[in-house]
Amino acid sequence: MAAINIYIDSATGSNVNAGDGKTEVESTNGNWSTTTNVFTAASGTPFSGVSVGDLGALRNDGAGTAAWIGRVTSIGGGGSSLTFASTGAGSKPTTSATGRTCKVGGKLEGPATGSGFPFNLSNYYLLRSAAGERTITWWKNSSTLSITDTLAFNTLARVIGYSSTPGDGGYVTITSSSTTGTCTTGADTILENFKLTNTGGSGTPYCIQSTGVLRNCVAYGTRGVGFDMSTSGTLIECEAYNCNTSNTAGYGGAKLNSSVIAINCFFHDNTGSNNVGVICAGSQQQSVINCVFDSNQIGLRATDGRPLSILNCDFYNNASHGIYMADGDSGTAMYLIKNCNFLKNRRMSGG
Repeated sequence: MAAINIYIDSATGSNVNAGDGKTEVESTNGNWSTTTNVFTAASGTPFSGVSVGDLGALRNDGAGTAAWIGRVTSIGGGGSSLTFASTGAGSKPTTSATGRTCKVGGKLEGPATGSGFPFNLSNYYLLRSAAGERTITWWKNSSTLSITDTLAFNTLARVIGYSSTPGDGGYVTITSSSTTGTCTTGADTILENFKLTNTGGSGTPYCIQSTGVLRNCVAYGTRGVGFDMSTSGTLIECEAYNCNTSNTAGYGGAKLNSSVIAINCFFHDNTGSNNVGVICAGSQQQSVINCVFDSNQIGLRATDGRPLSILNCDFYNNASHGIYMADGDSGTAMYLIKNCNFLKNRRMSGG
């Protein structure tokens, strides 16, 4: 069985839906058991068109958001009941002979200020296909998501933006006025095709703080760091510009802490006397490969004496330094700089 696909569309979706985009069917005032994981309709066979592997969303009657989403494993009585896999996303409603709603099909509306749904559902990573494949959440760029808090993506979630057809490479745009940051991701989260900005008027908010994989994402227009790779993670084909508008020392387009890899990325126009395209910190191995640093104050700043490989990168028109080795001549740093081009930078410095 292929991976489960969940769809977010703020224009047509609802957070009482199951999210797989299939035909919507809802049954209210039903019987639900957490022992057998069976939902039984109050009457009739409303689920006659449902298939094994479809998703169902359970909630108390009248609730405005699904409490639990699970995968259908069997259909009983010609469509009068559904049995679900024991693991799913969220918290199951308690057992009751009445007062429970089950809805299959439909797309989700997605997050809003004060609600990270569906990413605030506990154990979102347990919503897997029968073969154990990770769920893919496809998020349509129906409109810019403007929030006032920080959106947290679950551990092990895979979320991909698109414009009109899943896989078309279109971006979803998220902006936040939170003075902490716009987004965070958990370990092993994969986020693709997102544009992230922050309009917080004080502090040094990040666009995204991640320990996962970011691919084809753009960070811009924040008072703090664009990509804050706090302990681990990977940047692939990402772009950061106009970050650290507060001109705070130690911030810039991206901050790579501990074991992080950046591949095929573009860091540009992060200006101001204290600004940096990328700052490499921490004590573990880091690699920057096939990246471009253009028109920053400093292209790349290295601190803390970790092993660092800079391969096949271009440093162009950076106002102060192409590479600034803040470790100086301490003897603790190990750098490999290979096949890189330096043009129109003020200088390259060892500290």
